[in-house]
Amino acid sequence: MLFSKIFGRGIIKEERFLVLDIGSQTIKAILFSVSKGRGRIIGAAKVVRREAKPGEEILSDPAELILNCGRAIRLAAGELSADVRTIIGVSGAALRGEVTKMSFVREDQRTKIDLLEIKNVLQKIQWRAYEKIKRKLSLEAGYPESEIRLIGAWAERVGIDGYPVSEPLGMQGKEITLSIFNTYISQGNLDVIEKIGRELNLKIFHVASEAYALAKSLKPQIFSEHEGAVLLDVGAGLTAVSLIRRGFYEGTKIFSLGGANFTKKIAAELGIGFWEAEEIKLKYSRGLLSSGVSQKIARIFESDMAVLGGGAEMALAEFSQTDVFPPDIFILGGCGQLRGLEKYLKNYNWNQYLPFGEPPRIRMLGIEDFDNLEDMSSYLKGPEDLPAAGLAGLALKLLGECPIKQFT
Repeated sequence: MLFSKIFGRGIIKEERFLVLDIGSQTIKAILFSVSKGRGRIIGAAKVVRREAKPGEEILSDPAELILNCGRAIRLAAGELSADVRTIIGVSGAALRGEVTKMSFVREDQRTKIDLLEIKNVLQKIQWRAYEKIKRKLSLEAGYPESEIRLIGAWAERVGIDGYPVSEPLGMQGKEITLSIFNTYISQGNLDVIEKIGRELNLKIFHVASEAYALAKSLKPQIFSEHEGAVLLDVGAGLTAVSLIRRGFYEGTKIFSLGGANFTKKIAAELGIGFWEAEEIKLKYSRGLLSSGVSQKIARIFESDMAVLGGGAEMALAEFSQTDVFPPDIFILGGCGQLRGLEKYLKNYNWNQYLPFGEPPRIRMLGIEDFDNLEDMSSYLKGPEDLPAAGLAGLALKLLGECPIKQFT
């Protein structure tokens, strides 16, 4: 939803932007230029941080982050000019996002809705959502409630008397309903991001949820008649399952299984180190191993494949079951290209417990699925780069839309 009338203009368009995608095992940087609303990727780089460990805080080592973020930026963009703005995405649980839906009964349904009323409703929703999320994150992550910060908010959906509308101003009705996506972070993690910005002289204009950025960045035409899809982002340490339904982002569920689990299984079975096992996993996915070795690796992966499929099913079960799920499931992420994963998910019995209206269609996501984003020189190498591409796509959205609240 566009809120430029309420909050003024969005981000002033600039020529170049930098994406910094901070993951548990790698850091990716993308430099892209913008012209007439379209983005063109002109540089990209990836730096390996360390072995991904379950439960480890992604932002726990500021010195290491500054070093490796700096390396990734130099490889992708060289020396940044002062006018380049940066959008930062953090994977996993370091940055939390949640959709809050609330309804308010108006005092006089005959009066037309104006700017002041909309602002008052937004403030009430933000206050209630903030209090709710502080309690939730305090219980789930152990952060003191006083340490939790709201750093971003987007209006997802607005309705009058139960009917969706694109622009509420000037309308009449008894009840206003708003759905807002809020982004939260602990003060400690926020301090680390701000320190990275200071040390590397970055002009940070947004810190984003990677899952939400991805959902906002895809071409509408790739979705089915259900106007949605399931996004399965299989990263190094975590898997994120996002749901877009009826044209709206409903949220993301995360569980602790990713590419590092498959790597560690190889290491344990073959008695080798993590990085040697990682190289074998990559060769297996590229079809570079002998038939006998490939069959052995496939057997090693069987149990973790089942856990991943079951984890994705349980994550989807946490969403509302009152409406059917869209049939398209798109795979991405560093482990998304794992050999055999797409086939396993195609054969998975998704319809047994979940409300899919028809058998799911499984496929890999590609850069061609992103709206107004080009990679003519093929800087992006595979599904592991797509979360970063989503951040670039969100930056393009920021040029035209104005979020309710934005990182400053």
